[in-house]
Amino acid sequence: MDDLLRKIEKKKLLFSVTTGRSGTNYLSFLLSLLKDTRSEHEGKPGFHEYYRDILQGKYTFNEFWLKKKLPYIANEIEEGYYADVSHVACKGFLEPLLELGIKPSFVLIKRNNRDVAKSLLQLNTIPLRTNLGLTYLNSPSDPGVLKLVCNYEELTDYQLCFWYTLEMDRRLSFYKQYFIDQGCPYVYITFEELIGGEGITKIRKELDLPPMSVLGWLRFLRNKKAPLNDKKASKRNLIPVDFDEEEIMLRDVIQWQ
Repeated sequence: MDDLLRKIEKKKLLFSVTTGRSGTNYLSFLLSLLKDTRSEHEGKPGFHEYYRDILQGKYTFNEFWLKKKLPYIANEIEEGYYADVSHVACKGFLEPLLELGIKPSFVLIKRNNRDVAKSLLQLNTIPLRTNLGLTYLNSPSDPGVLKLVCNYEELTDYQLCFWYTLEMDRRLSFYKQYFIDQGCPYVYITFEELIGGEGITKIRKELDLPPMSVLGWLRFLRNKKAPLNDKKASKRNLIPVDFDEEEIMLRDVIQWQ
């Protein structure tokens, strides 16, 4: 393990804290334009591939890092900077990594809750109820999440998606302070800043990342305002929902403490 950690210490790592459906694929593209940087979006070995097995006790977060992800980074990544901006990383993987003495940088992305929930609903990525939801999202039945004073089976699909965004808001607030306490650099950015074309400048500046290569700059100019993962072909037409009413009813049954 000591040899592995020495190799990792020579690299600068970057991960994200966000809901998903918030521009992480575009962020990965932007980071790939920087010099000496390998950027992946849900790259293998993927956090989502082990997430449910870990929660079910078939694997541990430490085993994932020490047997899967860190050996991959140490032995397969030649670049000095490595980013994997999968939103699953912030669902329990980060604390075990920092406990190993590794201090990555982080990008915290915030997108409007309703926009995220609607996008998840359109893609049939429903916490607890669909394969995509179980693979990528927290569920009300998971440990350490916002609890409900009702039977979560009674919630609509949209309410489950919106519950997930509130749970991720809780995590976003927690990790802001946690990273300060741990001495980890982080940048907070909105979805609008990220996809508007200026987000990479803010991220580079606050995290002291390398500049773009000449080729990267040209690619950036061609894709400056082009989110790359809208998944229009996969989205379903939504059944009309009274979003205000559903969100108010949901907030009334959440245990906030």
